[in-house]
Amino acid sequence: MASNTIVSINHPDGALLENPSSAAGMTSRWRETLIELSKFFAALAGGFQPAAPGGITVDVSRVRTSGAPATGTATCVGILAADTVTINGVTFTAVAAGATAYQFNLGGSDAATAANLAAQVNANADALIAGIFTASVVANVVTFTAYLKGKAGNAITLASSNGVRAAVSGTRLTGGIGGSGTIATFSA
Repeated sequence: MASNTIVSINHPDGALLENPSSAAGMTSRWRETLIELSKFFAALAGGFQPAAPGGITVDVSRVRTSGAPATGTATCVGILAADTVTINGVTFTAVAAGATAYQFNLGGSDAATAANLAAQVNANADALIAGIFTASVVANVVTFTAYLKGKAGNAITLASSNGVRAAVSGTRLTGGIGGSGTIATFSA
């Protein structure tokens, strides 16, 4: 593989497809393979488990390596219905009962409310949440942790509608250092 190769795909017919240096250099085989892979990943992002395209084996994985993931917190103290916590651009709204995907139920205590928020975040299939970060809870504090170690997690935003009742640790997760991740590999 050339040192400037960004994408390399082992095609089922044995050909190694490397990224072209320009759109004009894109072969029809390369273009067709990318279209099939695009369809595959669109279906995967939509929550479907599609078959790999055209006999290509697709291994989608996330690799945690050395370093530390970014983290941030939301501390629940007397949250009221309609208060919100927004993580990575996805807003979760407190409701008295009957929470749906982007809502969380108020609990009988701050710790119960925090647990409900963490549970709703972790159960959400939104592409900006699932596989990007997780939520854990200790007492009334929800900790959001980037899935991958490294600086990329420091870009995950964090906000609340009320900085007293849902006090967040900052406008972004922090502390992500080192690390790297492999999102997908392709082979025949």
